[in-house]
Amino acid sequence: MNKTAAYLVIILTLSITGCSQFRFPGVFKIDVGQGNIVESTEVEQLRIGMSERQVKFLLGSPLIQDIFHPDRWDYFYSLKKGKEGTTQKRLTIYFKEGKLDRIEGDFDASNRLTQEATPKLNAKQG
Repeated sequence: MNKTAAYLVIILTLSITGCSQFRFPGVFKIDVGQGNIVESTEVEQLRIGMSERQVKFLLGSPLIQDIFHPDRWDYFYSLKKGKEGTTQKRLTIYFKEGKLDRIEGDFDASNRLTQEATPKLNAKQG
């Protein structure tokens, strides 16, 4: 291979890899969603004392079910908008003796859930 062909290959390789670094106007980028889609309305329906089966019926199977923490379910959702940043939501549910004991996460729970769940949790912790 002569030097001209080698230079052409190098320039072509650099220009192709460089395309992903620059944003060209008018180029459409798709939205990429990954994980469990959990709506605020579903989180509002959660109640302390629900069984694992009821929670799974309401929210679906958890994205992460750790074998070392079987009483903890993690629901995670990430949405990367084409021209915007990434949005992430996390919901962690803790069970005690097969019943919903605690809820943590980024979802804005309704006042009803917060008012009902928080005193029960504080009473159990104290």
